[in-house]
Amino acid sequence: MNDALKRQFLAGVDPQKRPGRFFAGSLLSGGFAGCIGLLILYPLDFSRTRLAADIRKGANERQFKGLMDCLGQIIKTEGFTVIYQGFGISLLSVFVYRALYFGGYDAGKIAIWGDDTTQRNSSMFARLIFAKFVVSTSEILASPLDTVRRMLMIQAGQKTNVEYSGAIDCFAKILSNRGPTVFYRHLSYNWKYISPSLVLVLYDEFKKLVAKDGKH
Repeated sequence: MNDALKRQFLAGVDPQKRPGRFFAGSLLSGGFAGCIGLLILYPLDFSRTRLAADIRKGANERQFKGLMDCLGQIIKTEGFTVIYQGFGISLLSVFVYRALYFGGYDAGKIAIWGDDTTQRNSSMFARLIFAKFVVSTSEILASPLDTVRRMLMIQAGQKTNVEYSGAIDCFAKILSNRGPTVFYRHLSYNWKYISPSLVLVLYDEFKKLVAKDGKH
C-alpha cells in the first residue's frame, strides 16, 4: 500500500533535486497507508485492547472467552459503532507513526546514502541501525496519542464511571493525574525488539532480489 501511494505522491519527483518534496511525499504516503490499514483492522485492535483489559480481572469476573467472542459480544450488546470509538485519535496516532516509519526511513536513506545504486551497496547492518533509530523516533512521537486511544478503547461501552469525555480530556487528565512518564511507560518494552526495524530492511532486500530477477 505504501509503495502504491508513493507512486501517486512522488510521480516524477527526483529526490536528489527536490529533497523537500520527496520527504513530504514520503511522509504522506506512509501516513495514509497506515490510515487505510487502520480502517480495516481497527475492530480487531479495539477488541484486542478490550480483551487485554478483561484478562487483568479475576477469573470469575472475566467477560470474554477470546478475541472473536469479545468482538461479537461488543457488537451485540453495545452496537456496531462502539467498535470504532476512539477512531479519530487512533487515526492521528497511526498517521504520525506510519508517516515517520515509512516516510522517514525512505527519505532518510536518500539523505544518507543517496541514489538507489549507493543504497544497494550499503551495509545491511548500517541500514538496520538507521531503521531502529527511525522506529524509535516514531514510537516516541506517537506514544502519547497511542496511550490516549487505548484508554478510550478500554472506557468504551461503560455506562457508569466514565472518566474521559474525549481525547483532549483524556490527555489532560492523564498528564495531570499521572504525569508525562505514563505516556512512555511501554517504550522500554518495545525497544527490546528489532522486528519493526528488521521488516524495513528485509523489505529492501526483497525488492533488490525482485529487481535482479527482473533483469534476467
